[in-house]
Amino acid sequence: MLEKGKIAGRQFMILVIFYIMGSAILFIPGKLSAPGKQDSWISALVATGVGLLIVLIYNVIGRRNPGMTIVEYSEHVLGKWFGKIVALVFLIFFLILIALDLRDIGDFLSTQAMPDTPIQAVLIPFLCVVMIGMRYGLEVYTRFAELFFPVVLLLWFILLISLYPEMKFEHIQPIFEHGFKGIAITAPVMVGFPMSELVALLMIYPYVNQKKSAAKGFLVGTLIGGIMLTLLTLVCILVLGVFGTVSSTYPSYLLAQKINIGDFFQRVEALMAIIWFFTLFTRVSIFFYAIVLGLAQVMKLQDYRPLILPLGLFLLSFGQTVSPNIIHVIGATKNEWAMYQMTCGVFFPLLLLGADTLRQNRGRKL
Repeated sequence: MLEKGKIAGRQFMILVIFYIMGSAILFIPGKLSAPGKQDSWISALVATGVGLLIVLIYNVIGRRNPGMTIVEYSEHVLGKWFGKIVALVFLIFFLILIALDLRDIGDFLSTQAMPDTPIQAVLIPFLCVVMIGMRYGLEVYTRFAELFFPVVLLLWFILLISLYPEMKFEHIQPIFEHGFKGIAITAPVMVGFPMSELVALLMIYPYVNQKKSAAKGFLVGTLIGGIMLTLLTLVCILVLGVFGTVSSTYPSYLLAQKINIGDFFQRVEALMAIIWFFTLFTRVSIFFYAIVLGLAQVMKLQDYRPLILPLGLFLLSFGQTVSPNIIHVIGATKNEWAMYQMTCGVFFPLLLLGADTLRQNRGRKL
């Protein structure tokens, strides 16, 4: 086994929560509100329910062949060559997602926190920290996430409670203005991003101590992460309105700027930036780990660590060129991208599960 580290079910749950929040806390309110208007929070709730169904599929895969990542499972079910092709599709999917996340980091910090700073100056130190964590294995960045989980929760609740005076409930009226059709059009956006992207966590699933706690942690983490995104979307609409949410590149960051309590507690957008940084760092670390571990398994290497530096150097370039700017990222990751996400995150896992079921049934008949 390439990875000897083990994590607890609670730690896995925290990874799932951070992974879901990741870059989604900056973009999901705007991405949902554009088609869903004031009902976008309902669409987020529906997408969370669909996400739980997707995770049930992942849990079945995890139980079928304990100890196998999704890359190993692909080869086990589909054979050496076709299995490798499907495994590489997953790895390319993860590669694109991590590049987009790195672009998000560079664009956000260079436009909001450190204007006129070259994107390279942001990505180099960030990737260096990620690569150092990778050298020490799965347990290190899992402990990082566990350590900062209470901090993120505390900041999250402070943020939401502080915004209560700014909320205007008329912003979410009338409810169901566009009926179930509007929700059906909007929900797939969040089903694609970030719910279908949870497939990357099947690279970590085998290293959870107990499979029952892994399955429970996956479901509970998805539920909590989905509810947090739903609440954020609702609060964005209540405070900014539909137009303010849709027209802002980073609506949740703008949301934090609206906090004003007694003229002394105000403009605390750093709270949102801290939450986003911790969660996105964890998300990028998961993708990085999934790629190097998956490549090592495809190439039958004894250790994934020699791949860390080459991947880091490649991502430094790819993270800058995957998209020219944040506007292009937002425009390119709508419904068409959601279909690609669901293909990799739903269709291929179902294909593997179906092929495995047929293989097992055929074996019993023989």
